Amino acid sequence: MEQDLRSNTTMTLPSTAVGLIRRTATTLGVVGSLLATPWASAACTRPIVIAASPGLNLELDKDNRPSGLVPDFFQYLQARTGCQFTYLYVPHARALRMFEEAQVDLISSLVQTPERDRWGRFVPVAHIRASLITLANEKIQDPLFALENGDLRVDAVRGFNYGPAYQALLTKLRAMNKLQEVTDAATVIRKIKLGRTDATIMVASILVNAASENQMNDVLRGTVVPNLPVSGTGFYLSTKRLDPESLATLHAAFQNKVHLAYFWQLLKARMPAWALSSVESIQ
Repeated sequence: MEQDLRSNTTMTLPSTAVGLIRRTATTLGVVGSLLATPWASAACTRPIVIAASPGLNLELDKDNRPSGLVPDFFQYLQARTGCQFTYLYVPHARALRMFEEAQVDLISSLVQTPERDRWGRFVPVAHIRASLITLANEKIQDPLFALENGDLRVDAVRGFNYGPAYQALLTKLRAMNKLQEVTDAATVIRKIKLGRTDATIMVASILVNAASENQMNDVLRGTVVPNLPVSGTGFYLSTKRLDPESLATLHAAFQNKVHLAYFWQLLKARMPAWALSSVESIQ
């Protein structure tokens, strides 16, 4: 009998009710399509705190708003994953300590080391190698010979680590009294411009923003140091601070081939000619 009543009973609805039903159906359809897209249900459980060091593919304007490769990439990931990202701006050495102490969720622009593996999970996004960065002038005709001969004053950013060969090179320069350690990449560029140092050894892409601000992209030269290996660069996710769901979401997002391709496009678009020799696509 219930079936007969449903099939034979007709109800006429007011036009306003019909419009409401149609709008509701449309809204549900949009929501349904969003839920069906990749990553829509994979949002992190809370905002993700990034330890960001100005100069490392990130700059701050006068209102402390971030710009550069890192914030552009995370803006893209935010749209793709639903995760919210916030930045904590600190010098690189302090960022490393905060990551070790589980005060932040994520740290960027790092190479993988066994020590850092104790604190988090590494996700590479590009291949890099540290280069010898000098002025492209007649004074330094053979940068590698000048480095080996102790003719260059070299600056290194405190906390940077490109492996055992890099550390051995710094030890040698320190013994020759040719090494100074500074807090960030921007300081290195300013000192080169002012003639207070001759060179630095780091991944060239880290210097690009500071070089652009100081109008130095046309006067710098990058030289590959043969015994410094190619390695992966990327992000460390804190295994001590992130909950399993957020950790899994972020790890999957960083490994997605489409996301990696987008990162590489952003990277190439920001690289002047002198810096391209230090980076390669991971795909």
